[in-house]
Amino acid sequence: MREHDEDNENTSPAEENTDINQREGGESEVEEKRPPEEPLYFDGENYLTKEEFFNPPPEEEVQPEKKPKRWLKIAIASLAALALLVNVFAVWPQLFNFPAAEFLANANRLNDDPVIEEYKESIVVVRTEASKGTGFVIGDGLIMTNEHVIDDGSPVSVHFEDGTSYRVEAAASDETLDLAVLEAEGDSFDHPALSLEPGWDPGEEMYVIGNPMFFNFIPNEGTFLEETSSGGRDQPVAAINAPVYRGSSGSPVITENGSVAAIVYATSTRPISGEDMRVGLAVRAEEAVTFLEASGLAISDEG
Repeated sequence: MREHDEDNENTSPAEENTDINQREGGESEVEEKRPPEEPLYFDGENYLTKEEFFNPPPEEEVQPEKKPKRWLKIAIASLAALALLVNVFAVWPQLFNFPAAEFLANANRLNDDPVIEEYKESIVVVRTEASKGTGFVIGDGLIMTNEHVIDDGSPVSVHFEDGTSYRVEAAASDETLDLAVLEAEGDSFDHPALSLEPGWDPGEEMYVIGNPMFFNFIPNEGTFLEETSSGGRDQPVAAINAPVYRGSSGSPVITENGSVAAIVYATSTRPISGEDMRVGLAVRAEEAVTFLEASGLAISDEG
């Protein structure tokens, strides 16, 4: 008994614990050993291990944004330029076709003529909200033009080359003849009149002064061709060979003696000397005088 007690007394605490554990649990329990915690490193956003901090994964290559190719820029610029040229060429024939270029050259030459400059003092631009035409003074405050120039029912004004303008009202009009007389408002009307004088001969030279297309107060020259019929009219009209364009309606056809023998109102294609020809059509002064007399309008005989 003595030896057994000594053996028990010499037993280490660990062994005693082992015995106790075995006794109490029936099985030996071995405490797990954990490795020491690895220090973490803060990169300003996240906590990383030493390996992650010092050996970061390679960054993915960022593909640079592809810029439009140079040929594409050139193509876009070319298309824009082409669209602009299309718009320019749409107007070009009206401005710079050969007849238009010719009448502008003639106008520049005629503008140096002091007699033509005197005629131009009687010419007006007739404007409404929807149209533009030509007129000329026939008396004190009275201006003759075409009826179709003012038939839209909007207010009408007339403008002289010297810059003076007037609001006007229709004093008389005749749709069949396509003539109208405008009366200027106010008393300060001081512009010379052109006289109406019937009579002309085929081949006779004359002047037409008007406001064709985009231009104003353009003088040109031409010749009387012949009398011709026109639909809806009882009396013949004058066919003339002269530049006549949109805006020329109401232009006076002035003979060499300075009187108005006809009033331009349209253009047409007519057989002249066996060939189709684009001509101006003008109401003869005879019909204009009769129209004025029937309307009871007094006009000046002074040119």
